[in-house]
Parts: sequence; structure tokens; C-alpha cells
Amino acid sequence: MAELGCEQNRATPEIADRFARIREQAERAGALTRQLLAFARRQVLQPRAVDLNAVTSGLVSFLEKVIARDIELKVVTAPVDAVKADPTQLEQVLMNLCLNARTPCPAAGDC
Repeated sequence: MAELGCEQNRATPEIADRFARIREQAERAGALTRQLLAFARRQVLQPRAVDLNAVTSGLVSFLEKVIARDIELKVVTAPVDAVKADPTQLEQVLMNLCLNARTPCPAAGDC
């Protein structure tokens, strides 16, 4: 559905971009669902060569919506070799780091 919306709104880049982001989030949700199902079935995930910069850059718009406005998200990329990992697991780690950052510590040393 998002693909169709993106296709039909090419003349309006702002709307087409929103549909593209919806499609990206749906794909990400599907990947997370597959990972959860694999975990529930005790399936072994198949790591592959992953570009960390691409994974991080792909998550930025989503993370900016999830974290509080008073938290600055700064992504600094650098040329790095690909790593052998599951991209969905990497995304989950990055999301957890950002979600943990938005939860304030009650007192120093309690985190």
C-alpha cells in the first residue's frame, strides 16, 4: 500500500517521502518480527556482511521520532569495513541504546 502511495505521489515529493518512510518502517517491523519468530523457534540466524554506516543511517529518522526532543542524536560516520552480523539485531541494539538514553537515572550511580 505504501509503495502504491509513493508511486502515485511522485509529483509531490513531501508526500512521496512520507510513503517511502512508511514502507521502510514496515520492512523494519517485518524484519524484527522474523527475528522474534526465529528466536521463539530457536532458529539460528544467518549473519552476513553488513555496512554499519548504512544500518545507522537507515535508522536515524525512526530514532529521532522515538527519542525525546531534549536528547540530541548525533550520528558520525567513518569509513569502516563491513562486519558479519544480523542487521536486524544491530538495529535492535541501536534502538535499545537510544531508548535507554531517554530514560533518566534517578541518582548518580543508580543506572
